[in-house]
Amino acid sequence: MAISRRLVLAWLIAGVPSGLSMVLSYWALQYINSGVAAVFLGLAPMFTGLLAWACLNDRPSAKELAYVTLGLVGLLIIFQDSFQSGHFDWLGMSAAIAAVLMMAVGAVMLKRFGCDLPADAINNGALLVRALITGSAWLLSGAPLPTQMPSNLACGATLYMAVIGSVVAFTVHIRLMQTYRPITCSSIFVITPAFALWLGHSLNAEVVSSHMIVGTGMVLFGLALFLMQQQRRQLGLLKVA
Repeated sequence: MAISRRLVLAWLIAGVPSGLSMVLSYWALQYINSGVAAVFLGLAPMFTGLLAWACLNDRPSAKELAYVTLGLVGLLIIFQDSFQSGHFDWLGMSAAIAAVLMMAVGAVMLKRFGCDLPADAINNGALLVRALITGSAWLLSGAPLPTQMPSNLACGATLYMAVIGSVVAFTVHIRLMQTYRPITCSSIFVITPAFALWLGHSLNAEVVSSHMIVGTGMVLFGLALFLMQQQRRQLGLLKVA
């Protein structure tokens, strides 16, 4: 696809907010624990829904917000131990909220300006933008350059994140964003932390607690209700059309 001004704009819209969100998220983890960060991540659908309402006139229903809230309560239950033991550093918390807000801004702006462009063409340039932002942040932070070859496990993890976590995942995410409503796509950020905990149990033999089971059930229940509401909404629009 030929490079055009609209494509370059789509690269910036898809790359700058997500790149800044990554930098802010990793920086915030110096001051808050992962449980608190996961709960803030669960706010993404609410921020996205409100921004979509303001910028796209896509008003979320009360039921949609209620179901997202149910999932967020589930996250609070899952991470209650780390949340209670966390050090509430306002600087870290502000950075975490700003990171989620950046994600929401990118999703809504991409929906507005990049709907008719190929998802892979958008992601190709956006990956370069993200790499420039995160690489610059790394160098500006004073981190030393690697002096030896990392382990095979580290290389494999990096390769997985580069291919699956970046190229494939972001391309699919952009495509979903072009097809569905922003609040629908951002609902994945409610369930991702819960899945990460269960993967940790399966792969790393991490302990499963009772509140983890209850909280995961609430997250899944809230997400199921949310998706059913989306299906009913879509059927209603088809009937009207």
